[in-house]
Amino acid sequence: GSQRAWGEAMCAELAAIGDPAERRRFALGCAGAALRQRTLARSAGTLACAAALVALVPSIGPTVPLMLILGLLLALGRRPGHLGPCRPGAAHGVRATGWALVLGLLATQVVDGGVHGLLHPAHAGVVWTLALAGLATAFTAATARATRIGESALATGLCAGLVTGAVGFAVLPYERIGTPLADSLPWHGQWLVGVVFAAPALSALITAARTRSSDQTVMAAASAGTLAALTVALLGLGSIVLFPHSVPDIVGPVMSPGTSAAARQAANATEASDPYAGFLVFGGLLALLLWALARPPGKADLKLLLLTGLTVPAVALALAGNAGTIALATAAVALVAAVRTRRGAAATT
Repeated sequence: GSQRAWGEAMCAELAAIGDPAERRRFALGCAGAALRQRTLARSAGTLACAAALVALVPSIGPTVPLMLILGLLLALGRRPGHLGPCRPGAAHGVRATGWALVLGLLATQVVDGGVHGLLHPAHAGVVWTLALAGLATAFTAATARATRIGESALATGLCAGLVTGAVGFAVLPYERIGTPLADSLPWHGQWLVGVVFAAPALSALITAARTRSSDQTVMAAASAGTLAALTVALLGLGSIVLFPHSVPDIVGPVMSPGTSAAARQAANATEASDPYAGFLVFGGLLALLLWALARPPGKADLKLLLLTGLTVPAVALALAGNAGTIALATAAVALVAAVRTRRGAAATT
């Protein structure tokens, strides 16, 4: 109805324009307006669908809704827009690695809950669903063709992130209080701590030398940190799920003597997973920062980035409870959003 009338009015106005150059500009303007309207409607429909799926989590658990949300993101990542398609080159590796980490975390949830847990109601699953869906969205958006992150930053960040994550997991106390896995290496593996700090720094230095851009250097470091934190989280949570009998006795001494072995093991697993949940939160915040840096600056980005920068740390606060880290991460994202938005506004005027 209204769209048809608008189209007919635009065609009539186009026919009244005689200058060819003016006709082309007018036609391009009409096409852009129509595309923006369709994109807005499609985005609203996607958000409504995702919100409906999240609303199902308390009644049927997080697994099935999260699978459907990830399937929706995969489909959007193949279509032109903010989420896709993926840039050629190293972006494919970063997107695939990010998605592999997200799917690995989802797999730990499925294995931990078993077949009977696939449709088990879980009110706390809303936070888990939002966290994994947000991570998948950030990786997809940061590797789309419209982003500013370059090939060098993506490649060096990917390599440094995987190395840092694997080495970092080996030098951390296993499952919070256990002996580090690197303890059997020469000098008890303490030399690996230097690798943990050297890999992201080397990634930033290589990117800086190749691109001569401070923005690309920061994005390389953010990419490395994101992948490293999520790698530690996946390895830690996966080890607790796959090797439950290796979890050390953390809370046993403070529990009542009559506590069952199953309840004691579940409480120990929960306590042992706390540090890895913290790495998951930290990786999510770095992914948000990477997305904020990679987005092309625009006049309308400030409100969106500030809203996201306040919402995601609030979810992270519910997961980790480390108010100081959350406040610092929020301030960093807000500062990046403000500076880049002002740059974008200045560039377009």
